[in-house]
Amino acid sequence: MFDEKNEDCLENLNDGSLEKFADKGFNKLKSVTPHIPLGIVSPDELIKIAEIAKKYNAVLRITSSQTISLSGLSEDDRDLVRSELEFLNRKKRKRNSEEQFVLKSFQSVKTCRGKEFCRRGKQNALTLGLKIDNIFYGTNLPSKLRVAVSGCPFSCSEPIIRDIGIVGTNNGYNFFVGGNASTKPRFGILFKENLTENCVLEYINAIVNFLIKYNSKKRLGEIIDIIGLDEFEKEIQNEITK
Repeated sequence: MFDEKNEDCLENLNDGSLEKFADKGFNKLKSVTPHIPLGIVSPDELIKIAEIAKKYNAVLRITSSQTISLSGLSEDDRDLVRSELEFLNRKKRKRNSEEQFVLKSFQSVKTCRGKEFCRRGKQNALTLGLKIDNIFYGTNLPSKLRVAVSGCPFSCSEPIIRDIGIVGTNNGYNFFVGGNASTKPRFGILFKENLTENCVLEYINAIVNFLIKYNSKKRLGEIIDIIGLDEFEKEIQNEITK
């Protein structure tokens, strides 16, 4: 039901910070979305991000990928903001010819709070998610690859609609492949059950190598449809045994 609290929220949104998006020059405005592994930042880092946004009159938005987007920037300011956000680059990686902001790559890993911070958690989603992000984030691929890790079958990080979805159980991790939430949404296929952390990393590495070799612009689920699940499994097992 729409009440006074809802009206207050609308008033806050209408404080002038979004006016630039109503301009006919909207399409010329730029955004910067720094990589923030699993959305984890310190209070000091969060304050610094806010100060940069104020300095360049940017609109801050918490994204569904668990990071923070600074939007409404001019092209010149975008480059300056990127430079000032370098403090977030805990480990630099080359992505194609740039260091950041390339779509066709291994994307940021999305996780829930996991066993570390949730009473329902079966496995350590944050710990595994950080390992995956540290090893694979930014890997140059023919098409983007999205991964999510959930610490239990409640699947708060939506792993079933990711290219690779990892779900914690009492006995390890279930491993799903081929999910997608884009224009043709689909659930992932249960590929392996009750894996250890090391096995999860091995399978992700094998899939990354397979995608590089297969060299298709199609998402993982479409590739599995084309070659068949049995052939896909054979290819992944071959990559693991190399």
